Amino acid sequence: MRINFTIGSYKDVVECDVVPMQACNILLGRPWQFDRDSMHHGRTNQYSFLFHDKKIVLHPMLPEAIMQSDVAKAAKAKCERNANAKSVANKKDEIKLKGACLIATKSNINKFNASTSIAYALVCKDALISILDMQHSLPPTVANIL
Repeated sequence: MRINFTIGSYKDVVECDVVPMQACNILLGRPWQFDRDSMHHGRTNQYSFLFHDKKIVLHPMLPEAIMQSDVAKAAKAKCERNANAKSVANKKDEIKLKGACLIATKSNINKFNASTSIAYALVCKDALISILDMQHSLPPTVANIL
């Protein structure tokens, strides 16, 4: 993929392989270094090269800048989580079931008991039962719910 990027006053285009990640970084690897004829200075971790007849020096981020970036990302993630929590809270008396298994847990049922909504339960059993002996033939947890 061809990506336009800017670092300070340096603007360039690089062709990259795209990998799904949580991070948001461009790794300027050997192909970019070769194309720009860049020089890596190991001790200072800087890259220098000529670009449009102008000398460019790329410096690593300072620890303070890394910390600010991480704090900003964490704050953004927290805001997104809060927004998602508010949207879930606005859905009236909804039981969230996890995965494809449609079984409510005890905590799901307890949340529902506190509300005034109507719920339907389907109980699957191998044998037919009569309404008269239902309390004796059902598991105690199911009988308690009913």
